[in-house]
Amino acid sequence: MSMTETEMYEAVKEAIVGALGVDEDEVTPDAKIFDDLGAESIDLLDVLFRIERSTGVKIAASDIGEHIQGGIPEEEFGTEEGVVSEKGLAQLKKVMPQIDTNALAGNLRAEQVIGLFTVQNLADLVSSRAGA
Repeated sequence: MSMTETEMYEAVKEAIVGALGVDEDEVTPDAKIFDDLGAESIDLLDVLFRIERSTGVKIAASDIGEHIQGGIPEEEFGTEEGVVSEKGLAQLKKVMPQIDTNALAGNLRAEQVIGLFTVQNLADLVSSRAGA
């Protein structure tokens, strides 16, 4: 079944509303799934299951990390201090175009990255998987 990007986004939004119990109007393209909507890792599994059920697109939680990191080895993605490197920031800008890499340069810790992942970023990932 082929879905448009709009239908894909709506399916992602519906999955998030259902899994997190948040109001539909809180789930905007720019809403950060973890930081704004309060998702925890267990909630993400529920969201991904719901997306798979409604779209047929299977995404594992680990796929999100791999998508964000873009195949860049951890030692190149971040510094020894755990701060995202320039190379890592360039990759993040590709998958999360909403972030301000200049403001985050030298300050973004690797464990904070998932907190920046938005509803639109997830919808884009689902759409790209659906088209693959």
